Formats: sequence, C-alpha cells, structure tokens
Amino acid sequence: MDLALQNKKCECGSGKKRRYCCHRQRKGRFVDVNTFSDGKTRYAVTTNILQNLVIRDVRAIERSFEEHFSEDLKRIDPLYSEAAFLFFAATKHDYQTGDDYKDILLGLISSALSTFGAAVSALRSGYPSQSMVLIRQVVETCSTIIHIVIDPDDRAIDDFRNGKYSSSKHLGRAKAAVPIIAELWGFLSNSYVHINKMHSELQRPVPYRKGQTNVNEVFICLRMACWISYISAELAFPTTFTATRYWKVQTIDGKTGVAYDPDDEERSWASNFLNIPEISPGSFEKSASDEGGD
Repeated sequence: MDLALQNKKCECGSGKKRRYCCHRQRKGRFVDVNTFSDGKTRYAVTTNILQNLVIRDVRAIERSFEEHFSEDLKRIDPLYSEAAFLFFAATKHDYQTGDDYKDILLGLISSALSTFGAAVSALRSGYPSQSMVLIRQVVETCSTIIHIVIDPDDRAIDDFRNGKYSSSKHLGRAKAAVPIIAELWGFLSNSYVHINKMHSELQRPVPYRKGQTNVNEVFICLRMACWISYISAELAFPTTFTATRYWKVQTIDGKTGVAYDPDDEERSWASNFLNIPEISPGSFEKSASDEGGD
C-alpha cells in the first residue's frame, strides 16, 4: 500500500490517518482492513485473518493440547510407529508381493499414515470435528487395502488400477473381514462427513480444557484408525517379517496365504487399546494370498 494512501483519513471515522489507525503497520508491513457500519458503530476487520489463524492463534491451542492430551497421543504413537516401520521395511525387503500389487499397496499405506498424521495435526490445532473427517479417510484407505488383498478374483486391483474403483460400493468384504471398520465407518460418515445439523453450529478454534468430551471421542477414533492402519499394513505385506502380530502365513492348496490368528496376549492388548471387549475379524471366504489373492 503506497504512502499517499496511508496518509488519508481512516474509514472508521476516528479522524486518524490510516497508517496510525485500522491500517496500522505491523512488523514492517501495512495490514489492510475491510470496514462496515451498522449505523451506530463502524467496524474494521483486518485482511490477514487466515494468517493469524494458522500462525498466531494456533499457538495457544497447541499449548493447551500438549498440556491436557499429550499422554493420549503417546499411547497411540508406538503402534503408529510400528505401522510406519513395517511400511519402510516393505519398501526395502519384501520380494514376494507382485510389483503390480506392491506399488499400489505401498502407496495406499503411505496415504493412510500421512492422512492419520494430518488428523492429529488438525486436532492439535483446534479442529476436532475436521479431524474426524480425516480419520474417516484413513478408514476408507485401509478398507481399500484390505479389499484389494483379500479379493479372490483380482477385480478390486484391476478396477483401482483403471480408475474404476468405488470404495463406497465395493468395501463390503473389508467390512465383513474386520467388523470394527463397518462400525467406525458408519459413525464417522453419519456424524461428521455427511452434512448434518452439527455443521450449522458456529465453530471456532479455542484452547482445550482438561477432559474435554469431544476430544476424548476423537482419541477413541484415532486409536481405532491406528489399529486398522497397522493390521492393514501387516496384511498387505505379511512376509516382511518372520513374526507377525495378527496375520499368520499359511500354505493352503499349495499357495501361500494368511489367516487372522493373533495369540491371546495380542487379543487382550488390542481389546485394552481400543477399549472394546473383543477384537475378532470374521472369517474370510478364502484366505488372502501374499500375492493379493492370486
């Protein structure tokens, strides 16, 4: 903004020059404003609201998050890190998965992990509802991984490769294989993704309070999504490590496949981590092959 314009009287009616009033200089830069009047009062709103929102205002929110919910985040981190490590190991060590499957599955796992990180970042910045939308995307991505791997006819991988895959129509098998997916998918879709009354309520990011109910709800969903991400990564590349937590390699009719078979200790851990009585995906109609059902 040039100096001549800065020396004009401010639109707010204060009588001051713009440079000393609403358009005041901040950190060496002039900040412009939008103004309006209701007949009694003239209001001025700066034109750097977005920058303030994502750079300045978020700092207090992040500090409150770390103060009240850092332990909740620490509880999730080991499993997320293990899923990330499995992904990294598969990029370096897996030699049994066909390249046509490997590239797609690695890309999907990477997407799920990155979106999960974005969900945590959104929550930390003061957007719990928006975090839930991202969690729903994590679940959808993982469901796609599961569907591709367990599909005995290879239609899922072909449709995905050709841009014809519709996750909303073709994920029945993934939901049946891991029932928690169906429950979480439905809850997130109906409550946060599809537009409803909640979306018409005024929402403004503010510092968090201890024990905030909506944040605790997000962490429940984050734990579920993290667990789903891990078992999806392990299912996609079950032969990367000799020891697996959930999927055990088997030979069926001369083909290498996997079956969901966690030991009692693992079932107990998952039940406690997710705070639900039992984690037991249903039986597959056909065991999943490490070649994607080939």
